Amino acid sequence: MSDTTSNLARAIGADGASGLIRRSATIKTGLLISGPSRAICAVIASAASLTSANAAYAQDSAEAPLPEQGNEIIVTAQGREESLQSVPISVTVTSGEELAKANLTDLPSLTERTAGVKLASAPAADILTIRGIGSGLNPGFEQAVGTFVDGVYRGRARSMRAALFDIDRVEILKGPQTTFFGNNVIAGAFNITTRKPGDTLEWNASALYGSYGQYAVEGGISLPLGDTLSARISGKAYGMDGYIDIEPAGTEGPRQRDWIGRVSLLWNPSDSFESHLRFDRARQRHTNDNLAELLNCPSPIGTPVGLCALYLAQEGGSVDDQLDGVTADYPGSTDYDMSELVWTNTLFMDGFSIISKSAYFHHELDLFGNLFPVPVERVPGFPAILPYYLPEKYTNYSQEIRLVSDNDSPFSYILGGYYSHGKLHTELWDGFYFAPLGGPAPDYAPTDGVGIHGDFDQRDDVYSVFAAGTYELTEALRLNLGLRYSVVKKTAHRFNETGSSGPGVFLTQDNFIPGTAVQQAGLNALLAADPTDFTDPDRTDKKLMPSVSVQYDAAPGVMLYASYTKGFKAGGFADSFLPNTFGPENVDAYEVGMKGEFLDRRLTLNLTGFWSDYSDLQESTNLVLSDGTILQSVQNAASARSRGIELSSRLEASPMVTLYTDIAYLDSEFSAFTNGPCTVIQGLTIPNCVQDLSGKSRPYAPEWSGSAGMNFTIPVTGDNVITFDPSVHFTSSYAQQANNDPLFDQPGYAKIDARLGYGSDDGRWEIALIGKNLTDKITASVRNNVATTPGTIWAVPEIGRSFALQLTLKN
Repeated sequence: MSDTTSNLARAIGADGASGLIRRSATIKTGLLISGPSRAICAVIASAASLTSANAAYAQDSAEAPLPEQGNEIIVTAQGREESLQSVPISVTVTSGEELAKANLTDLPSLTERTAGVKLASAPAADILTIRGIGSGLNPGFEQAVGTFVDGVYRGRARSMRAALFDIDRVEILKGPQTTFFGNNVIAGAFNITTRKPGDTLEWNASALYGSYGQYAVEGGISLPLGDTLSARISGKAYGMDGYIDIEPAGTEGPRQRDWIGRVSLLWNPSDSFESHLRFDRARQRHTNDNLAELLNCPSPIGTPVGLCALYLAQEGGSVDDQLDGVTADYPGSTDYDMSELVWTNTLFMDGFSIISKSAYFHHELDLFGNLFPVPVERVPGFPAILPYYLPEKYTNYSQEIRLVSDNDSPFSYILGGYYSHGKLHTELWDGFYFAPLGGPAPDYAPTDGVGIHGDFDQRDDVYSVFAAGTYELTEALRLNLGLRYSVVKKTAHRFNETGSSGPGVFLTQDNFIPGTAVQQAGLNALLAADPTDFTDPDRTDKKLMPSVSVQYDAAPGVMLYASYTKGFKAGGFADSFLPNTFGPENVDAYEVGMKGEFLDRRLTLNLTGFWSDYSDLQESTNLVLSDGTILQSVQNAASARSRGIELSSRLEASPMVTLYTDIAYLDSEFSAFTNGPCTVIQGLTIPNCVQDLSGKSRPYAPEWSGSAGMNFTIPVTGDNVITFDPSVHFTSSYAQQANNDPLFDQPGYAKIDARLGYGSDDGRWEIALIGKNLTDKITASVRNNVATTPGTIWAVPEIGRSFALQLTLKN
């Protein structure tokens, strides 16, 4: 590793506290906590009690140089390496070393501990939201929260599960980031930087084993291959046996067996040129997967009917309908394969650099699941009630060129151009076995299992040019301007066909029997399906997206900023039973903030206030009608608003004790949405129901969320130390569907984690015990209704209390 890279890695790693020390971001001034934890209050109070010294400190140090700081964090949120404290953006940073220490293996586990951010793993897709804004479950959506690895866009939500491996750091950027990251980051971005090869021999290894058969074995080595060439080879195998008891099968799930590998080469033939080539390959194999639990049987809104009534009768009048990590679901499986190749070339010139980034990404997904966890066989030979099979293939090529000036003059700039080409193919095979639907269809018997096959193809081309500049008006005042112009072209085609199923639990291409024209017409009417193609299969969206911010150094170590950003996400085509299309969405985002370091830089305090107005917000909701038919509502909500205050603090109370907080207050609601989806009761009682959701909260938008904790380092005999890292992360209640139905709310909770380690003070070896969710709070990532049983719902449980033993080694 080069001296620069090594110093950066050590600097980021020094930001400790279980990897959850946040050097930017988010809380409400004068915070009044009515609930989550007295520990949180104590941590905040400890930091707040010190702020009274801020004015005196600023006055005393106005004429003095700032002291050296050994733990400065470098980020690339604005396309170049900069200190986190000088960037006029709300950014949360976690180092790769601390992610590994806390056993945070994917983005959902990281963001559960990050204020104002929610990533939920649903059976058929993943839901990403920042500040209450995200995209729904439809595969035709680009995500409103973009994921970037080494500056390369990963456009499919499923790819985030293979993102946190052998990395240097993760930057979570909140709010639209259109100038530097493009049009599909209207809510925020995950900016992930991988570890690069160094010019000296360096290696690391770790092993972990814990509850539910969790295991992880990881290693990497950097090798100098000559004076100008170096390589890094790394790999990781990880998985578990499962934390959900599957009662009918007498086993557990999900059973995960995953691995990922990486080879990267760094070539520096001269001081004026650098070339970095990285190749990633990942494979995930999950069985007994995509499990849900049954809740509310009998239903709280009426006499038991449908599947719930049949299940109660079958079981003698009582069933497990609590969220408790036990399910009667028919298990599915997930096969995921991903390949990514990134080639970055940098030419260093006098006063500027030219950077070329070429990338190839491909993934394939085969997903089997059963949406309704009711072990009632309604159609003979089909124990799964509503099984689905979702295969997906996605390939993307992209090319970006940037001209980046040096930072040693009053004016610095970035100019660039970007092109990408994507190709998406998805299919949907659904078996409708929750009722004898073959009876009402022409020429089918009630004992026939019927289903649907959908096919969706989309090609997209994105063209962008962008520019950003910073001008130092005075030594303390800077003006930042940004502009990006994007053209997004899409072409899509679709069709549905209905028919019956041959032998097999899941409907696939191997057992699907298309019906005759008469049979399909009858089934289409019964299932509310439309087999026709899109009326207009081509669309082009164009947008000019400006941004402007002002920074002012109010005192040594204290920076104030205010910004405005215009964001845009292109329209597209819904992947559903109907030929729906949706238009682009837009945002006008305003942000003000303070980033400060006080008490000889022992206290970091970052405060952000934001207000974002979204128009034509793309929204997707699954609706289950009273007859059991599932419809997906895809539309543009009229408008939405997201506003709030965020705060993070970090206090080095002593050489042995560090305290931190990361807390957000959020008010995210639909400003105007008069034709929204209905609640369960409304859908039963109001024909052709629509609901006015204006003024109602958006899904996955808790009013309060965040984390707080401490890091203790205690010297013991020799050069060894004991470390103890307790932490709590919390959220108030929030909706998990856009229809504002309280049946789908996740109640508020606080989860407590702790880590106890013993090892050398230089980090060369350590053995640690990691405990997560120590009070065993059982929560759900997503909720939806059960077919034919209004008010009875299914929920996907999240992991409960767990322990793991971890050994780490490095040279």
